[in-house]
Amino acid sequence: ENVGNLLLVGVGQAQPSAQAVLADLCRRLSREEVTLPSGRPARFRGRLMVAVEGTLSHARDEGTVSDELFRALHPGVGGVGTLLSMPALAERMEDVRLLVEHFAREAAVAQDKVVSSVHPGLAQVVSQCPDISSLAQLRQLIMAAVGACDGSELLLRRLEPLLDERLLRLPRG
Repeated sequence: ENVGNLLLVGVGQAQPSAQAVLADLCRRLSREEVTLPSGRPARFRGRLMVAVEGTLSHARDEGTVSDELFRALHPGVGGVGTLLSMPALAERMEDVRLLVEHFAREAAVAQDKVVSSVHPGLAQVVSQCPDISSLAQLRQLIMAAVGACDGSELLLRRLEPLLDERLLRLPRG
């Protein structure tokens, strides 16, 4: 008996064949039927979490999530999912601050740099940028900003070349 969690992010960008495999996996998990690589059947007691941008219905309507995967996930049509709604990053200022700090630490380790602090206004500036609406975009921006960082503090000015200045004027810092 296996217990665990599996989080899949960005399924809307997955190829139709990958979405079909995921839909099949969801159906099998709903019956607690999983076949191990050895071919032996196993019982699975875990959670499969799938993140989509916007709502699952919207993703299906936009064509980023297949009808098959929608039916396998959406509880309103017999799917295995439980829908949780999260506000946009711009509406979760405290989360953005924590995420910026986390991604800065992660980037510093990956790039063998020391970033001991993040400018306090950086999260607010990032949350107001309309081009940064997902965790993946935020992570990518912070990774690039740390790459451009030449000191131990991640400063606002490190974001200037990374953001479209027509959309956002950054204060100096």
